[in-house]
Amino acid sequence: MGMNQLKPGHRWGFFPAAGLGWNLNREEWFNNAVPAINTFKLRANYGINGDDGAASYFRNATSTISEHYYSYMKFYEISSTDKVFLGGNNLGYKTMSENGIPYISKWTQIKRFTIGFDLEAFERTLSASVEFFNNNFSDIAQSRRINNSNMSGITLPREYAVKHRQNGLEFDLSYQNRFKDFNIYGSANATVYYTKLLGYNEPVYPEPYMQREGKRYNQIFGYVADGFFQSQAEIDQYLQTTKIEGYIPVPGDLKYKDLNSDGIIDGKDIKEIGTTKPRVEYGIYLGAEWKGIDLHMQWAGIANYDVTMQNLPFQINSKGGYGQAREEHLNRWTPDNPNADYP
Repeated sequence: MGMNQLKPGHRWGFFPAAGLGWNLNREEWFNNAVPAINTFKLRANYGINGDDGAASYFRNATSTISEHYYSYMKFYEISSTDKVFLGGNNLGYKTMSENGIPYISKWTQIKRFTIGFDLEAFERTLSASVEFFNNNFSDIAQSRRINNSNMSGITLPREYAVKHRQNGLEFDLSYQNRFKDFNIYGSANATVYYTKLLGYNEPVYPEPYMQREGKRYNQIFGYVADGFFQSQAEIDQYLQTTKIEGYIPVPGDLKYKDLNSDGIIDGKDIKEIGTTKPRVEYGIYLGAEWKGIDLHMQWAGIANYDVTMQNLPFQINSKGGYGQAREEHLNRWTPDNPNADYP
């Protein structure tokens, strides 16, 4: 495969794949032993996919086309904010400045391995499949996770250092049959998988629990809450051993854990507290038909998935003010409601 977004000399990639299958139902000994089974196929596949990174531009509304196309080239742009002021009237003139640092372009690779089986039985009215998959993503482009000085006036280039692994099991089950004028069909599927970040191009943090590498992919990092301060006496006892930078707590505020036991609640007390990648995805489809009248229903869901509510409790409205509270916000902390959901 070739892509002109990549640097000359790096535009072509070779991504082979191979598969092997064995339908045991074709064997006479198997067919005689279990005649109710119409198909029982064992299979295994291994292959490599390539991605030049540009495709993510079309999937991400916050991205810009310059982040993916011809990023190996140095380019300049007219700045609307950086101006030179000349003359007695101190007029501001636009400037042309370098934008970004070019970086080596290469293919992002995804190595995929699957093994499983496909089953059909009872005159193919029942079918099922089970598959184990293991996907390794490597050479993902990302800027280095360090704070660079704004003195340079440019952003850090992206490097191909991020990699992660995704593996799990996928299940599919379906049934379809006809009873005179009545036809029924249904299917169910589920995917259970685990992700692990193998490389993140990150610095060495002061505490090991702050590292992203080795943990699940797309983790949410934050402070660990340890309930609410229920009284001023509890606050006074807490502050005897722990310092909270930036504010003085009052009853009803969240209490945070001092993870490194240094007596200070600060940026060193941040660890993984959730993930935006679900562990389970599932779906159910049911349908029936009788003399041209159809009824269908479809259900889908995910599990073991965390969402961060980053908006204020009172949703900001279109005019820049605050909207009304919702009913769940009534469950806030008060002396009479110590087990509340909100501080």
